[in-house]
Amino acid sequence: QINRPGSWRQFGISTVLIVTTLAAITVSAALYFERSPKLTKIEVLQMADEFAELILSKYGSFDTNNYPNRNAKFDWESKSWYIFYEKDGRQTPGDHFSITIHDETNEIEFMGGM
Repeated sequence: QINRPGSWRQFGISTVLIVTTLAAITVSAALYFERSPKLTKIEVLQMADEFAELILSKYGSFDTNNYPNRNAKFDWESKSWYIFYEKDGRQTPGDHFSITIHDETNEIEFMGGM
């Protein structure tokens, strides 16, 4: 058999495997970044804290130190971040609340505790 220039046969199998692997990595990376949240966890917590302060300052002072266990979790289906706040040593109704941040639009929703 004659290997014609431009034919895949002129390249070794290892070259074909390398090219195929690189293509798969490129596609995987593109899918990952397309699906990755636009906002980082740090950005989300900052936005949520600022929003909570804005909402709750009407009822008194707000201090994030009173909510040490807050954490941002991303939901892939709704493409939203959920942050749950529960006051350390919670004593009264309303010492907990949650904030939702929509990753695509940065829309923020507050759900007060009862």
